[in-house]
Amino acid sequence: LLNEAKTIGLVPALVHTHPRGKAKFSEQDDRNEAELARTALLKGMPGLISVVIAGNGDIAARLWTQKGKAEDISRILHAGPRLRISGLKGTPADFLERQVRLFGKEASRQVAGFRCGIAGGGATGSAVLPLLLRLGVQEAVQFDKDIVEKTNLNRLHGARRPDVDAKMPKIAIHKRTVGESGLDMMLVSMDAWAGHPATWDALKSCDVIFCCTDDHAGRLFLNRFARFYGIPVIDVGLAMQRRTETAYDLFARVSTLFPGHPCLLCGGYVDPRRAREEAMKRDDPEAYDRLKEEA
Repeated sequence: LLNEAKTIGLVPALVHTHPRGKAKFSEQDDRNEAELARTALLKGMPGLISVVIAGNGDIAARLWTQKGKAEDISRILHAGPRLRISGLKGTPADFLERQVRLFGKEASRQVAGFRCGIAGGGATGSAVLPLLLRLGVQEAVQFDKDIVEKTNLNRLHGARRPDVDAKMPKIAIHKRTVGESGLDMMLVSMDAWAGHPATWDALKSCDVIFCCTDDHAGRLFLNRFARFYGIPVIDVGLAMQRRTETAYDLFARVSTLFPGHPCLLCGGYVDPRRAREEAMKRDDPEAYDRLKEEA
């Protein structure tokens, strides 16, 4: 296992249970894991992760980076039918008083503690971000590379006409919205499409990611990302079209991507061929034009 982990660039992990005990490492665990960590380090691993799960579902985890010394991992994301983060402390912000009355302190503490990613800063992304802000989310990162245009003004939350003249990036508009609220959200803005290598580390730091992009390439990437890292992705889709002179169709969809739920490919929501074309048009427009000419 250690050799395989080294070959593919992963950190090995040891998981065991204490069915009738607590989520706490025993002296036996300390001795056994110290020896295994020594072996992992000798084989060139950056470390060894150890996890113990109690019968009530509590989890303890630590990272061995050198022989005989382990560092506790206090913040653990539980991804499944119910999202939860262990190790959260503190009191919900004062403006969340009515939310606390309805859902309780722990639920509000959990929501505030999620590190949320928002892929896309257009119409849907600009609506999701202020909703997370008002729910008390304290840390978020948004990915977008577009600038605001005149045709965005009817649906881009926070956009103003002078922003169009200034050719302001959409992420700058949302940064301003968060700053003017005074609600203490730390928003990191990335001038890149979700899926670009520059975004990988930021995406991996998220507890949940909202997919608010309208392209198939971005959705396909996040579909794979959710499966590989076990980080839930909430994909939000919205489409409107005119059917007759007086009738319109509105389609809305929310898909939660995590183990146990069907993926976007399974549901037929992503077209791999279209995703490939979009990725090529974005990354290599000359090759895209050449292939179009060749039909």
